Order: sequence, then structure tokens, then C-alpha cells
Amino acid sequence: MSIRLLDHRDARYIQKLASSEHISKTTNVPYPYPQNGGSDFINFAFSSYETRKSMPFAIEIDKTFVGIVTIHGLKETPSIDYWIGYPYWGKGFASHAVKEALDYGLSFLDITIFQSKALVSNKASHKVLLKNGFTKVGEEDYSGPKKSHIGKKLIIFQTKKC
Repeated sequence: MSIRLLDHRDARYIQKLASSEHISKTTNVPYPYPQNGGSDFINFAFSSYETRKSMPFAIEIDKTFVGIVTIHGLKETPSIDYWIGYPYWGKGFASHAVKEALDYGLSFLDITIFQSKALVSNKASHKVLLKNGFTKVGEEDYSGPKKSHIGKKLIIFQTKKC
């Protein structure tokens, strides 16, 4: 398993995997996924690389695209978000991808503390974060763009200073 910067070829894989309703239930990814959502995300990624606001990475298993892990808030409190394509759930790929992103942030971006948030109902993400050294530091009401998540609670996780 590896992570790498995104490129234009990834748009079709993002489009296919992000179009699953399963992904939408636990993330901010919309459902139905916009027709050009994969290409739009690639453009967002390239802009993010240039402005150094975030670092979205492709997650690959044997050169097969399986999802995205992103380090956000490079100029604030850095956070990690991720999603794995539904056909690849339950295989430990998210745990490995988060570890790779943490290692990248520590080694190349001088980040020493990370945050992440997950819906209270998203027990799989809780396991991924706890396995990677995050601890629960609080809860908050969801305030993101997805109307279907309004009224739900998020658990806030944070790493210890590396």
C-alpha cells in the first residue's frame, strides 16, 4: 500500500468510487456524486498543492486506486480526512493510508499534531484513528455542507505531539 500525489488519470477512479452511496453516508462526499466530480476534485487538489492549503493523496494497492487521504489545514491545525472505495472496505487500507499520511506530514511538512473528526456512528473510522495513535478529545455538532448529516454529532480525535 502506498500514497502518492493525485494526477489527472485519477479522475475516472475518483468518479467511479465516490459515486457510491456508501461513501456518502460517512463522509462529506455528496450523493449522487456530480457528473464531473472526479475532474473537479483533481482541479481542487492541484490548486491545494499550489496554495499549500491541503495535500490530497491517492491511496493505491498494487497500483490500483482505492481511495483518498488528505492532510488539510497546513496553515492552521492540520487534520486528516480519508475515504476508501466501498469494494475495498474492511481490508485495513484506511489504517495504512492514515499512517502513511501521518508519516508524510511529520517528515516533510513538520506537522507534530493532527486532528480528525468522524461521525459518532462511523465506528470503522474510530478504529482507524485509534489504531494510529489518535485519542478522543471531544464532540461537536456536525456543521459541514451535507444536509443529511445536520443534527448528528462528530467525535474529535487528536494525536499526541510527535
